[in-house]
Order: sequence, then structure tokens, then C-alpha cells
Amino acid sequence: MKKVIKGRNKEQGVTLLEVIVTLVVSSIFAIMVMQYMGSSMLRSADPLIMAQDSASLTAVLEKITADYKKLHDEDNVNVLANLKARIDDDEIYNTGGTTVESKYVKFVYIDPEPPDEEGHYEEVDGETEDPQILKVTASRSTASGIPLKMISLFTRMY
Repeated sequence: MKKVIKGRNKEQGVTLLEVIVTLVVSSIFAIMVMQYMGSSMLRSADPLIMAQDSASLTAVLEKITADYKKLHDEDNVNVLANLKARIDDDEIYNTGGTTVESKYVKFVYIDPEPPDEEGHYEEVDGETEDPQILKVTASRSTASGIPLKMISLFTRMY
């Protein structure tokens, strides 16, 4: 005769309730993993895109610097005015989402209020009869919404 152990059923397997609980727990775990991994996968290209945008701005400023050297060799006296005219022409440097702006600036020393503190220089508008410094700003907005900006200063050499 067969002995039947109390509380034990002879049939083996899983019940429908155990299957449902296992599916619910595993789906919750899968959702948590996807939330964590999904955001990191979506943003994984951002550093590469920012590096490409930065390289693009650097290339634009290198082109402006090369033009500055060429213009300087041709006409030292009007080099800043000629460079500003080239920059203000939108078709030369403002390409591929890059915006290039130029303005004449000068730096003025500001005396400290209490004499024992250090003074500093402030940038002011440099539109004078004989401008000495041309400030060139190249900027572009990235796909992630972070604006990139590079600034170069060009002076007239004597």
C-alpha cells in the first residue's frame, strides 16, 4: 500500500497563482532596469555631440584666425575693419548652425572702492575712431539645449 504524507499533494508543478506572481515581479524588475538603462542609453551620445560641436566652433575660429593673418599681411592698418567686414558677411562663417558675431571692445581698469582691495578690468564698448581690439564670438546651440560659445580677441599689430 501506498503511504500518503499529510499536507503533501502527489502532483508536482506550479499553480497558476505562482505563475502570475512570478510574471508580475519579473515585469516590475524589468521596468526598473529599463528606466535605468533607457535614460543612460538615450544620453550616451551627448558627450560625442558636444565634442563635435566644439570641434566645429574651433574650426570656424581657426578659419577666422587664418583670414586675420592673411589680411594682416595685406594691410596692417585696416586689418580689424577688413576682418569685421568679413565676419559681418553672414555667408562666410555663419554656416551649419554656427553664429559668429564681432564687435570692437576695450578694457578699462576699474579702481577698487576701498583702496586696499584689488582693482579689475571691465570690458566696454570699443567703437572709437581707432579701435584696437576686435572680439569675435562663435556660438551654437547643441541638440541637448546647452549653448556652446568660444571667444577670440584680435588686435592690430604695429
